Amino acid sequence: MLSNKISNAVLTIGNRSDIPDGGISQVLYSYRHHVFPIFKNVVNFKKGNILYKALLTACALIQTFFYLLFDKDVKIVHIHTASDNGFRRNILFVKLASMMGKKVVLHIHSGRFNEYYERNMKQVEKVFSKCSAVIALTQNIKEFYEKMGCKNAYVINNIIEYPMVKEERVDDKVVHFLFLGVITRTKGIYDLLDVIIDHKKDLNGKFILHVGGNKEVDQLQKIISENKLEGLVKFEGWVSGDKKIDLFNSCDVFILPSYTEGLPISILESQ
Repeated sequence: MLSNKISNAVLTIGNRSDIPDGGISQVLYSYRHHVFPIFKNVVNFKKGNILYKALLTACALIQTFFYLLFDKDVKIVHIHTASDNGFRRNILFVKLASMMGKKVVLHIHSGRFNEYYERNMKQVEKVFSKCSAVIALTQNIKEFYEKMGCKNAYVINNIIEYPMVKEERVDDKVVHFLFLGVITRTKGIYDLLDVIIDHKKDLNGKFILHVGGNKEVDQLQKIISENKLEGLVKFEGWVSGDKKIDLFNSCDVFILPSYTEGLPISILESQ
């Protein structure tokens, strides 16, 4: 835990931290419960339609403005961001915090930020110039920021709750694989399903893939149904809490065939 004095001086801006529903959200949940004894937080992103997200961003900007105007203890604004639309949204918060004389810590969670930078070099460099620190998830990512000309990049690894290991396991003679993450092409889940489809006869009765995630759920279930994979692929929904612990303990192999990652929480949790 940080000291009360330090945590009282930090305003955290980012995804929701009350219920983990994604990578950044999971990190903020851990910060809230295990790092910051005083957690000052403005939520500027939740899943929803475009109008909802726009209204939430506007409300978050107003909330941030009043926080910085009236809470004189806040000296640091810690902004958690992804790339693409997430980064563009957080530019507003970087500008606001900088304009009001606060130190800005920009914490980038995206594993594809290099691609975003290649398309938006001047924009990113201008934003970085307003930040007192830019946080990378790994040493390699930090070195990439430094090659961009960023002189104040630092590494902070993602954190997870202490793992809960259950000793008792049921041996059903089936190898259980576990995938946790958003269901999109870039996470490699469709490639994994293609392999299962190609080897369906060989895997039948010997293998089950448990899938936990959200986003393109209808597409996932359509593939399962059309290819009659119900005995090989089990969709678990978005998993957290006790259900996640049970899956980690009951499955034999964790698999994340993702195309790009920063420092995925699920990989850390599976160790």
